[in-house]
Amino acid sequence: MPLYNVEDYIERCARSLFRQTFTDVEYIFVDDSCQDKTMDLLKGVISDLNVQQKVKICSHEQNEGLAAARLDGLLMATGKYVLQVDSDDYVEMDYVEQLVNEAERTCSDIVICDYYQDYGDRKTICHVNPPAEVNKCQELLMSGQMHNAVWNKLIRRSLYVDNGIKPIPGFNIFEDKIAMFQLFYFAKRVSYVNKPLYYYNRTNCNSITSQDKSKLIQPAIGVIRLLQSFYSDKVVDENVSRAIVYFKISIMGLILLYGTKEQLEANRQLFGNPTVQQVMSQPVVPFYYKWAVIAYIAKVPLLFKPIKMTLRLLNHFPALKRKLAYSASHQ
Repeated sequence: MPLYNVEDYIERCARSLFRQTFTDVEYIFVDDSCQDKTMDLLKGVISDLNVQQKVKICSHEQNEGLAAARLDGLLMATGKYVLQVDSDDYVEMDYVEQLVNEAERTCSDIVICDYYQDYGDRKTICHVNPPAEVNKCQELLMSGQMHNAVWNKLIRRSLYVDNGIKPIPGFNIFEDKIAMFQLFYFAKRVSYVNKPLYYYNRTNCNSITSQDKSKLIQPAIGVIRLLQSFYSDKVVDENVSRAIVYFKISIMGLILLYGTKEQLEANRQLFGNPTVQQVMSQPVVPFYYKWAVIAYIAKVPLLFKPIKMTLRLLNHFPALKRKLAYSASHQ
């Protein structure tokens, strides 16, 4: 577990982990040069629950970022399976037991569970309902129809080791997606626990997912490059290929709405030439993303201003914006 300035959340997270019904667990924490009381609080919980013999702590002298911390944690791991928990989240007491039992029962490389979204004053359940076919999972992950987070997925550790899959230091945004499209490509079997076992904290305004969207652009372009390189010598079915196009369309929309057309032009060769039909068929992006990409394809730059004005207006009505985005992904 990477740790960086999470003093408001680490006690809750650690206690939920150390009280697991499954007892054969090694806990690995990576102190990414915390500047607050995170480590003192964690060590207090470790002492209080007397779990010192199960815990490994790695310390960075300076902040190296999420991906570097995850990499160190994976390199230290010795168990048969890997679970990665975010330090501002927490889990059910049978989180590990349920996932391990399912992996053992089905000989699966990846086991997925449902999760809660915790908004502080309310919680909602997200049912993943993943398909049983690995190729179909790849398709849904790439197109954005299935959450690409690592935290609701138990992974057989040999899937990382045997295929050379490692977090890439510096890729601290979209690092989950980078890992997932590789892991699902090599996985032979995927299974599912139809129960919410993980609590995804939506109240932490300092989390990476709460960042200004303009800061996502360069990492997203980097992911496209990695994706192109990874699949360049691999055979994928047409549904996965179509999903890759859908992912590229979503990044095109991100650049056009939160960056500049010049940024897209500078990386144009990465995105190919999606058609209007492909843009309209993209299953999850909001309508204003689609408008922006279609305006770009049709070479009608005058449309960008009203599209961005619409987006700015929607930013003042977040509930309506979420509803419209949800409707776009379930049409």
